[in-house]
Amino acid sequence: MKILIDTNILLWAAKGDTKLSKTAGQDILDANNLIYVSVASFWEIGIKHSIGKLELPYSPREFFRRELEEQGYHLLDIGLEAGTKQAELPYLESGHKDPFDRVLVAEAIVRGMPLLSGDMELDGYRAFGLELRR
Repeated sequence: MKILIDTNILLWAAKGDTKLSKTAGQDILDANNLIYVSVASFWEIGIKHSIGKLELPYSPREFFRRELEEQGYHLLDIGLEAGTKQAELPYLESGHKDPFDRVLVAEAIVRGMPLLSGDMELDGYRAFGLELRR
């Protein structure tokens, strides 16, 4: 199965953080699954690191290289269809407006991939075709 992981899942898996659920860890380690990381997640990590909101054990460039090469994750570019879909998605009543999450949701929907995320606020996007895994 192809699975898109969100930024928090990527960071939690890299740190071995206990916030990563057992199911999420199993999905990532399952050799039958292809794990995808969006360019949007790397943008988000780079931006948060550069403004001091995210500490990394090494540079963002090294973090990206390690996660892609050493973990075997696949890079997912943001396509025009996902960009268009993101613009069509409504803002949820919960007030969730994170632009990076919206891109990930749109990518997952247009590519027919489940999104592995711990963000409960994304549940409202199930009505628009998002398959969420926790």
